[in-house]
Amino acid sequence: MRIGLLAFILLMFTTQIGYAQNKKRYIDSLLTIANKVSPDSNSVNALTTLQRFYFERGQYDSVLKYAKRTLPISRQLKNTKSQTRVNYNLGLIYTNLSNYDSAEFYLNEALALMPIIKDTVAEINIYNALALLSNKRSNYVSAVEYLLKSVERIDQSGNPDIKQWLPQAYSNIGHNLIAEKQIEKGIEYEKKALRIKNYPNEVRYRVLLYLDIFDAYVQLEKLEVSKFYLDSAVALNSEANNVVISALVANNEGLYYDQLSDLPNAKKSYARAYQLCDST
Repeated sequence: MRIGLLAFILLMFTTQIGYAQNKKRYIDSLLTIANKVSPDSNSVNALTTLQRFYFERGQYDSVLKYAKRTLPISRQLKNTKSQTRVNYNLGLIYTNLSNYDSAEFYLNEALALMPIIKDTVAEINIYNALALLSNKRSNYVSAVEYLLKSVERIDQSGNPDIKQWLPQAYSNIGHNLIAEKQIEKGIEYEKKALRIKNYPNEVRYRVLLYLDIFDAYVQLEKLEVSKFYLDSAVALNSEANNVVISALVANNEGLYYDQLSDLPNAKKSYARAYQLCDST
């Protein structure tokens, strides 16, 4: 038993060493390309890959480091698509770091390049990022304005794949309107999203839409109406197969029972939500 355990530990140790060595070789090879004396498009691609590598691991300082190295090379090469992508990435990173002024600067830099690259997908993503930034600043009016611009570009697109983004856009508009206390108007947008069908991750989005509308009607003190949307979320949740969403559903059930002053059932629902969160 002890020999078997020792062999297993040794195997795990050597595997981790091998992984670390492979990772170092991978990064070193990218840096070799990135650090060329005369940078070219391959250097830009290598630096972009390094940004993605560190972003996926949550190492934002390294993402910022390589993004800022990419910008001057992209300008020198007159690669406006790369400039747009890097400015957009910097905007998202600074938003995650709560450095909102820097985030706004880089996102606006990316937006200013839209007339040159004419990329509908990039423009929609930038508007969505600016909406997220406004939401983080609790500027819900500005968030809605950016989201409406995003919807306009989605509507103008003849690409069916892009059209599938409408439910999320309407949902985000509704969410921000509700936060701005324009509750009835927010509910209208959420219901508009509900009327759209056959798009990726539809079940997950529909559960979240039902929960948003439920909460909005609770705020309006219309419990009987709110119950329909909570029941719809509960019924559909079994198809979502998502622990986080199940926890949200349970938490909203607790809220509903709270409104009824049914403390035993409220406690059960909140406890179930906690258990689901604890299991992730």
